[in-house]
Amino acid sequence: MLHQSLRLSQAKSGMSQGIYAIEPIHKGSIVWAPEENAQILSWTAICNLPKSQKESFLKYGFQCGDDQFSNPCDISRHINHSCNPNCGWNPYFRLVAIKDILASEQATYDYSSNDFDIPFRFECNCQELNCRLIISNRDHLLEGIRFYYVDEPPAYIKSRRASINSNSS
Repeated sequence: MLHQSLRLSQAKSGMSQGIYAIEPIHKGSIVWAPEENAQILSWTAICNLPKSQKESFLKYGFQCGDDQFSNPCDISRHINHSCNPNCGWNPYFRLVAIKDILASEQATYDYSSNDFDIPFRFECNCQELNCRLIISNRDHLLEGIRFYYVDEPPAYIKSRRASINSNSS
């Protein structure tokens, strides 16, 4: 479910469509939450989808747990990546505004903050000062990357990070 103040619109030049605020959204507001009937699939199930559905999943889907993935079917699938996002995940897997979002500002989150197992790599167009230029599902392994969460990350992210940290010590 998308926040009532967000609408699909054409993004800045060089970017695809995006989700923009039509009025201010305050820090701490839920920007997006999964629908109650959201389809959750395992990676094996995704790999067995017909080609067009699998391609859609790989383009718009996101990870929401250990071997759990969802593919929003509404306009929320157009929330774009930014290396300096204004939204982050809370422990209950909701996207929350981590700072005030101004009217006409695009709602964004860092795709690398939750998608560890969906393979992706793309050139970033966010044009932020801290842009990483290339974004991938392996960015969580890089030193010095700040990820944006509210309070603490969802449980699967927390356990994954703990596992990575224990293996590197």
